[in-house]
Amino acid sequence: MRITQRTVVLAGSCVLVIGALVAFLIVRDPLDPLTPENLAGARKLWRESGIRDYDFRYEMSGSTYDVFVREGGVRRLLRDGASTSTHSPELFTVEGIFEVLDLELDQRDKVSQPSAVARPAMLLYVRFNAEYGYVERFIRVVGGSGKSHGLQTLSFSANPATSLSAGE
Repeated sequence: MRITQRTVVLAGSCVLVIGALVAFLIVRDPLDPLTPENLAGARKLWRESGIRDYDFRYEMSGSTYDVFVREGGVRRLLRDGASTSTHSPELFTVEGIFEVLDLELDQRDKVSQPSAVARPAMLLYVRFNAEYGYVERFIRVVGGSGKSHGLQTLSFSANPATSLSAGE
């Protein structure tokens, strides 16, 4: 395969654009690189908080999710204000998002392994809540693709005054 000057310029431009985007996001909203260590620290903080009842609202993949957890289980799940069902509602909880971040780390490690097939770099950034450990903001950027994915917490209420029955 012959590498042309146009290919080099295009690849360099993609790297600069992705780098500028990541730099902008980090400066605008300071985040730390996601590591197994800071994820373990957030999990520990969450466990130590002992919170089993909470309301959690966040944006992800263009949708807003409202998750109502009581006694450690999802009692109600809304997507864009409408009730939704899933076989794995626990993936939408604080603990479930920790699991998703574990998968993100695994995927990043696979992408960064040497291979005969060139793969773009995957950059993972996060900010955990300092008091409870839940994810306040997460960004995944796949280099060269111009694509990013993220999660932004809109609100979190520990031990809310309202109670929900299992059917609500």
